[in-house]
Amino acid sequence: PDSWTYRTGKTLRRHPALAALGAAAIAFTIAGAAFLAYHVQRLETERTRALAAEENARREAAAAEEIATFLEALFVDMDPIEAGQEPTTALGLLDEGAQRLEEALDTQPAERGRLWGVLGRVNQSIARHELAETQLRSSLAAYAAAADTVATLPAQAEVWRMLAICLHDLGRYAESETAFGHAIATHDQVYDELDITRVQLVTDHATAIQAQGRTDEALEMLATAAQLARDLAEEGQEEVAYISNLRGYLLYQRGRYEEALTDMQAALAMQRELLVEDNVDLVASLNNVGGMLLELKRPDEALPYIEESRVLLDRIYQGQAHPAVTRSILATGQIALAQGDTVQAIAHLEESYALYVQQLGLDHPSTWGAILSLARVRHCQGRLDEARSLYEDAIDRFVDGAGPDHFRTLNARQRFGTFLRQTGDPQGARQQYELTIAGYEKNGLADHPRCAETRRELAALPVVE
Repeated sequence: PDSWTYRTGKTLRRHPALAALGAAAIAFTIAGAAFLAYHVQRLETERTRALAAEENARREAAAAEEIATFLEALFVDMDPIEAGQEPTTALGLLDEGAQRLEEALDTQPAERGRLWGVLGRVNQSIARHELAETQLRSSLAAYAAAADTVATLPAQAEVWRMLAICLHDLGRYAESETAFGHAIATHDQVYDELDITRVQLVTDHATAIQAQGRTDEALEMLATAAQLARDLAEEGQEEVAYISNLRGYLLYQRGRYEEALTDMQAALAMQRELLVEDNVDLVASLNNVGGMLLELKRPDEALPYIEESRVLLDRIYQGQAHPAVTRSILATGQIALAQGDTVQAIAHLEESYALYVQQLGLDHPSTWGAILSLARVRHCQGRLDEARSLYEDAIDRFVDGAGPDHFRTLNARQRFGTFLRQTGDPQGARQQYELTIAGYEKNGLADHPRCAETRRELAALPVVE
């Protein structure tokens, strides 16, 4: 619920008058004493509540005064006219605020938690993930030093959620899953009725689970989230669309391509009706439809979706670099490669790799995918030794970071096997193909299209005596 009320009720019992005067007098005395006792108690309760409200108001006023003083000092000191310095950028103001918050508001832990949460959320939104993680954890530490209230618990739940998203973007999916669990538990301490935030948390939790390769478990959780969203009627429509898109992606991982495309296209159609402004959820659906069409070897149909997503991203991030934009560049390069335009493919895939390394570092799954695409580019360029080294590096990173049987690890192995087959190493290709098939079978996906393709490529290899 949006608001909380505390309600109390008392029942006053009345008794019939007594016939005898003496009995009536006694009853009157008893009733009068009870009446006085009741009102003394009520007055004491109201006094206690008034004092508590006064104390709470005093604390809130003190907190507001400290925050106002903190912000005033920050803005005055960063004013180039007052300080005689160059104009401060928004990023500079953000970092200066964080530096000052290290020492400020030490007597107001809840307010420190609130401000650290704001800083962390902003830095997360502009892909400064490591800094965001530090600030979000500082927020939680500050809240831990404050009393839990109906005001602070929802804020803590939101910080846990932002931390979970941050950890997911850093590729630390198990930690992300744990943080989402904390977000849900904290949210449920306050809200006992279904709301859209609860549905979103369940959906996000499923995202962290699927990233670890637990696709069936994630699909079950998404089914629950979808029903909860439908229970919210109109309020849940956007979440229903988001879940449909995510479900499509999971079906793609399971090899159910036509079902996946249907879900993704349905999500996109709903979002075009519901979302009146540029929205990252719409971008995600455009990317997934484009990616699914590319997987189905329909690159010409895929390209308009990726191009539209890039236009939206440029508006959303105002032309600034962001991993979401880099992903769009990568997808454009992959489509160009499928269309046989190696010049454009090389330009886009090299650019996306360099950007991912700069933005996310070498230890992020998105960068590993870019390494894999770069290996394909080097193969096209005839730089075979470099291509082989990149394939091996990508596979090692996927095995260590995601696991030997993860969907993306198996995809990397299959591509490496194809490279080895085409460059005259049938024995090496056989090894990669066999590991790929074994992984799909272990995951219960022996009928997956990629597994079937790998079997065909394995059967086409020359028999070694």
